Amino acid sequence: LLDPAALMLASPRPVHFAAKGPLFRTPGLGLILRRLGAVPIDRPSDAGSDVRRNLTAFSRMVGILRGGGACAIFPEGLSHDDPELKSVRSGPARVALEAEEEGGWSLGLRVVPVGLSFHPRQVFRGEAVVRVGERFRVDDLRAENRHRAIRAVQERIGGALRPLIHHLDRVELAPLVESVADLYGEHRRWTGRSGQPLPREEVVRAAEACLNHFLAADTEAVEEVRLRVSQLQRLSGRAGVPLEAARLRGSPARAFLGYAGRGLLLLAGFPIYAFGLFTGFLPYRATDRIARAGK
Repeated sequence: LLDPAALMLASPRPVHFAAKGPLFRTPGLGLILRRLGAVPIDRPSDAGSDVRRNLTAFSRMVGILRGGGACAIFPEGLSHDDPELKSVRSGPARVALEAEEEGGWSLGLRVVPVGLSFHPRQVFRGEAVVRVGERFRVDDLRAENRHRAIRAVQERIGGALRPLIHHLDRVELAPLVESVADLYGEHRRWTGRSGQPLPREEVVRAAEACLNHFLAADTEAVEEVRLRVSQLQRLSGRAGVPLEAARLRGSPARAFLGYAGRGLLLLAGFPIYAFGLFTGFLPYRATDRIARAGK
């Protein structure tokens, strides 16, 4: 639900969203979505779905586009937080091509790729970043076979979205990217670099782009970086000096407040811990010990 909210705040015009069908069957939420002009889409993975109803949904979105409106379709067709672009479904391409065809290929429709990133993920008061890419037309495909035209638009959407989102050609390397971003920030603090540092979101995307490049051009370089980062983390663990020590060294007041906050949490949590210890854990262990001794 955060994705539509971010798009609505960033868009200069009203947007009709394609949303998964089960949301419309949720009491209260369904009414709100309909009032906002959202269009229900049935996914094969949803309980009680019927993908045949999507023909009606597509026709409704085509009508909105022909009337000069804007539709937002999440092209992957699923919710996930992996740093990669999943397969682009055919729905957005079909809607765009049908709208142009019904408009006599003179509608002038534009497809606008938008990338959404949230950091940190699933944490209250994190950052939401909306990136808008170069828009493109589809009317140049009027003479193309419909199947090939749909594939062409899918490829254009995928190619336009990858630079706008977090995308790794090898998702399992995501921890390496996060470590590189951490090291960049700590390096700036230790060396006292002047100037405005890049937001972490931009550092992560730059690291991902570099990693994707070297995965294709020089895989040995990627393995060397991963080895060095791993060695640094092991040394940090052995020395008992975490990498964020540079941040604490450069901000003693923040370090003091951080430790003070942890101390308050310990004090506040101790009564709860003691209550659980004496009313739950100790009686359970005593009963278990007595039962075992009785056998």
